[in-house]
Amino acid sequence: MTNTAPQTGTEVSHINFSSYSTSQLHDLLSLIDPASRPHDHAGVLAEIERRNTASQATDEPTDGPWKVRFTTRGGVIGWWMAVQQRMPLFGEGLIAVEADCLVLHGWRRNWLGMATQTILRLPFAKIRNVVVQPDGFIRFDHGRWGQVELHLSPGGAAALAPRLPGGHSAGFDQNWAALRAFSQALEASGRYAWVTYALVLLNIAIFAAMAVKGERLSAFNAGDILAWGGNYGPLTASGEWWRLLSTSFMHLDWLHLAVNMWALAGVGRLTERLYGRWRYGLLYLVMAVMASLASLLWNPTVVGVGASGAIYGVFGLFIAYLLRHYRRVPGPLIRSHWLSSLVFLVFSLTSGFLNTGIDNAAHVGGLLAGLGLGSIAARPLGIRGPERWSWAQGGGVLAVILLVFGGSYAHMRGTNLQLAPLEQYMQAHAWYVEGGSRREELWMQLVQQSGAGQISPRDLADQIEKEILPFWRDAEQRLLKEDASLTGEQTEIAAATLGFVRARRAVAQLVVDESRNALPAPEKVQEIVDSLDVALARMEVLRLRTAMSHVPSSLASNTALEYVHRRLFGDEAVCVEHPPVLGPGVADTDRKDDGPALFHAISCQSQREFLAEDYEALEGRFTRYLAKLSDLPDGGSSLNALIVGLDDLISYGNLRGDQLIGRIIAWRRSYPNSLAAAFVEVMAYDQWAWNARGHDYASGVTAQAMAAFKARSLMAATVLKDIELQAINNPVWYSLSMSIGLSISRPKEELRAIFDKSAAAFPEYYRAHHAMMRILMPRWLGSFEEVRQFIEDMAAAAPTGQGDMVYARLYWMYLNMENDDLDMISKVGMRWRRVLSGLDALEKQYPTSDFWINVRAAFACKVNDDQEYARARVKAAARLSRTGWTRQSGLEECDKKFADAKAASAAAGQTQEKTEDEGANP
Repeated sequence: MTNTAPQTGTEVSHINFSSYSTSQLHDLLSLIDPASRPHDHAGVLAEIERRNTASQATDEPTDGPWKVRFTTRGGVIGWWMAVQQRMPLFGEGLIAVEADCLVLHGWRRNWLGMATQTILRLPFAKIRNVVVQPDGFIRFDHGRWGQVELHLSPGGAAALAPRLPGGHSAGFDQNWAALRAFSQALEASGRYAWVTYALVLLNIAIFAAMAVKGERLSAFNAGDILAWGGNYGPLTASGEWWRLLSTSFMHLDWLHLAVNMWALAGVGRLTERLYGRWRYGLLYLVMAVMASLASLLWNPTVVGVGASGAIYGVFGLFIAYLLRHYRRVPGPLIRSHWLSSLVFLVFSLTSGFLNTGIDNAAHVGGLLAGLGLGSIAARPLGIRGPERWSWAQGGGVLAVILLVFGGSYAHMRGTNLQLAPLEQYMQAHAWYVEGGSRREELWMQLVQQSGAGQISPRDLADQIEKEILPFWRDAEQRLLKEDASLTGEQTEIAAATLGFVRARRAVAQLVVDESRNALPAPEKVQEIVDSLDVALARMEVLRLRTAMSHVPSSLASNTALEYVHRRLFGDEAVCVEHPPVLGPGVADTDRKDDGPALFHAISCQSQREFLAEDYEALEGRFTRYLAKLSDLPDGGSSLNALIVGLDDLISYGNLRGDQLIGRIIAWRRSYPNSLAAAFVEVMAYDQWAWNARGHDYASGVTAQAMAAFKARSLMAATVLKDIELQAINNPVWYSLSMSIGLSISRPKEELRAIFDKSAAAFPEYYRAHHAMMRILMPRWLGSFEEVRQFIEDMAAAAPTGQGDMVYARLYWMYLNMENDDLDMISKVGMRWRRVLSGLDALEKQYPTSDFWINVRAAFACKVNDDQEYARARVKAAARLSRTGWTRQSGLEECDKKFADAKAASAAAGQTQEKTEDEGANP
């Protein structure tokens, strides 16, 4: 054995292989390990290639090995071709024959992605369905690798063919003949799919231009997308129809582009050759526009972007061709493409339905367009490629195009799909939109760098003073000049925009002043920061109202379609109620003409009317109920029932945000001065705020969640501020103002002042009392003592003879706000005898109601007054009202509680007697 030193990249084999026979060279090629002895292996290959080259002038070697190409291309492209075709090797190599197998020498990539020389042996027993063509192409099926394709010289193929097995599977000859004929017809359509390649290159070029212009490869903002031609309903419908096409050549980031181009290249190359180059190109553009139309009609508030809608159309064309001409398409081709296409479409559509960030309307629209146009336009392949369209086919395609475009245009003409005032304003101030957006991005970038310690506070201030402050100063002066002549709604928008610009400038100046130790007083600093928060909230309200003003024009929010959806999928509208943990609901045993049942019915009816967009009915109810606030048999309020019903629908219903705000905007459009619509908008923002925050204690809420909570609460406060003068005589405004004021941390004294005004004007509207007691709860801004004092004050301020009624009513209300285990007497200071006196008065005031009868029994159970409970239980059992009990205690629970207490007392008494007896008789 001879030991040799490791060879370097410049060394060659020292063995003279020219003296070996071809058969010996083949044996050596099998024995030499290419990994440990690469240079010897390369020497054998070189000698074999030399002999093959020398023999090409005469005849190919008869005993092999033969030079072969496993793929028509080498390198990475060849490797990818092999992956797609499930070929074991790629690029150039050699093929030889042994006694029982075919030996392949070639290249493959390992798990690290590195190309390595490999030897594969394919047993003859697993080779079948061999096909040899005169041009040197050989293909056969193999058990492990599926189909194997070899490209040899004609002489090499002729020499190799007799050595290969000759067995064919049943039906192979017929299938192969059909596949060859189909392939030849396909070749007549053109060897290369130039239109598909051109579309891919055009998409890449446009993305590259966007990336260069925006100096980024991802995260293009809405302004960038719209500037380059994104499909936004109001802009498109206002005359910029070219956006329907331009949006199909834009992408949000490089990954979005890569996935779409991979799909387009995969299915587009074959589809182009099936339909013909120019017809395919025309259909692609038409499907791109139809997909964009589908997106616009379904939801015009979405900024659509991407080629996926058109690509779905290409899949539709391909599937339509297979369905239309399945008898003329070879079975192997159908099987190889049908399953992959179906899997892609089902997976991506399902993902789109589950992910709200995907424009599934464009996908479905493109797919339907492709299926519809393809079912008309698909022509069978002839010997010269796809047959020409007949007049009937051309007319059918044109008719479909005109029908879709005409119907879409007619639908949009009948809707309010024009630029809203805010959109008109921003379009007229494009310099502000673009400049402001870039300064906002720069601000965030600088703040992040400062927080990471990448720049000093001084550098941060210098950058802000140099790059950001000048824009906001100039913008303020320019807006003052440009907006001086505005009228109508534009005036409000201009004022909000100017307020935002001034707040931005003031906060930027604060950062600069801080670096120079020139900050104003802390109170002034907080005032400036708060002003920016308020300005941001106002702009967000305007933006959301603008976006949602187009929702009623969308098919996604069409009332008729929603009704059909509910009927088909069993999603019938039902009355939405608060969860049981917040209090008992109306039971079947409750009287239908009593206050709680009527309250529940009004709540449910208000929800049905809102879902049905019957704003006339809601306005009528709101006006009627405002006339008398304590109109129910138990002293409750129908107005409160209406508000609670809508609040429950917002809080616990399954309405999407666009459905909710879209209806509110439609309501306000029908009734521009509607306070009820404004109140519902406030409740929507308030619920969104709590959705962001959660209901944990403040210490358990993240800073990000708390910031979102504050921002959305400020949006609600903005609406309340706008309607303050109009709503000064409406009790709902006061209760909402207290609730929102608590969320945005207004001082307790300010909230109490709001309540005092409400109590003075509307003493019978107890929703305001509920809001004030929530503020005074220990978990918020107060204490049990403050709650006690508040109830005492309200009872003292009540009209003569009604103080005890107010006292009992408020303590019952507060009992249901706290946990059931709170001792109302020892902790809060409730006087039980006065509560009983108030309950007596309430039963006399509302003799037809069962509610207060049950409240007496529940209260007695709560304070462990067994004698009073025994008396009250008799009437309560006969006139049961479930809402007159607490969430954890009903009649059965209280019966058990006192029975257990009595049994325990009796047991304790027997124990005491036994102890005394034992003491008397030692």
